[in-house]
Amino acid sequence: MSRFPSAIARLAPMVLLGASPVFAQAPTPIAAEAPARPDRSDEPTPIASTRSSGTITARSVPSLNPLRASGRVDGTPSPGLQMTLDGSSSAGGRMWYRWLQTQGPIVKIDDPTKAEAHFIVPADATLLGFVLVVGNATGVDARSFLIEVEDPDREADGQALKADAGDDQTARVGRKVVLNGVRSEPRGKLRFRWVQAGGPRVALQAGDGPTASFVPEAPGTYRFALVVATTGGALSEASTVSVKVGGATRSEDESQAMAIDELARVSLASIEGGARFSDDLSRVFDVVADRIDTYRSFSEASAEMTRRLDAVVPREKDRRAVWIEQLFTPLMAKLAAGMKSEGLDLTQPESQGKPLTKVQRTRLAEQFRYTAAGLRATRTLR
Repeated sequence: MSRFPSAIARLAPMVLLGASPVFAQAPTPIAAEAPARPDRSDEPTPIASTRSSGTITARSVPSLNPLRASGRVDGTPSPGLQMTLDGSSSAGGRMWYRWLQTQGPIVKIDDPTKAEAHFIVPADATLLGFVLVVGNATGVDARSFLIEVEDPDREADGQALKADAGDDQTARVGRKVVLNGVRSEPRGKLRFRWVQAGGPRVALQAGDGPTASFVPEAPGTYRFALVVATTGGALSEASTVSVKVGGATRSEDESQAMAIDELARVSLASIEGGARFSDDLSRVFDVVADRIDTYRSFSEASAEMTRRLDAVVPREKDRRAVWIEQLFTPLMAKLAAGMKSEGLDLTQPESQGKPLTKVQRTRLAEQFRYTAAGLRATRTLR
């Protein structure tokens, strides 16, 4: 657990997680059912996946209604991976939501009546279609999406063979470290072999896929090499990655020296299974940053963030305690330090309720966006 001055240490749960109790606010309920899909002549427009960002966008269907359906699909469109349907950017008051599948093998949408819903890409999918229907007392609007599913089984023959052991990492003693070779090329039918090339010896756990993991027991710089092979037996050159492991606790000076995006990445990666939440967490910070001009004070911004985070972070008491200690406490201490230079002392409760200046709004939105980028960077560890 990071050691901060008591005022800052007390700040983290209060700023981001609510004054009391932690995550006490429940998400706003959404109507459980919606009218049938309206008759529309618009054909959905295919949208291309963007592998670098993992975000899919779509063109909006024009609407004559006073409300507007708007959204996006987040995630990597590849069989077996989870994707998120996000309609939270829709405009209109007191809306209900309904996600409907219009094309492709049937998927299970976890809750089609929520603004944000999730599904797993089926193994036999090539193209998936969805429509978001929103409505309120003024009418109904809809927006359609087409998702082109990436083929994970494309042949490796004739394509450049390249191992990629991932980016160098920092970690702490006693915390699980995950090595990820998912960026190796060509994607598909590859075999992976991880070996330790330096540093204190560890028991490296590696399966048939691109990842391997270990738990360091001593500080030091650990080096690993990855070699990939095709089903035909061709071998790549080795790619290496280094993991710099520090002591069991991160000092305040080290935490403050990190940029907030790097601190977000390292802190989330230190939580077992935390990378699975990278997209949902980053979206919370992006949404609050997008809405920064609607908040009169930092207290209002943190209240919405608390509500949204409550729906993302695991609910078990012990697990939430780990998230507070390893992610939110260092993040909020870093945020407080950055905002103090703009005249906003977040360690003082009375300052959190003061009206934000234009400069403070800009700086706060910037810090939230950098945090979101750092959280997204852990996506490759999933």
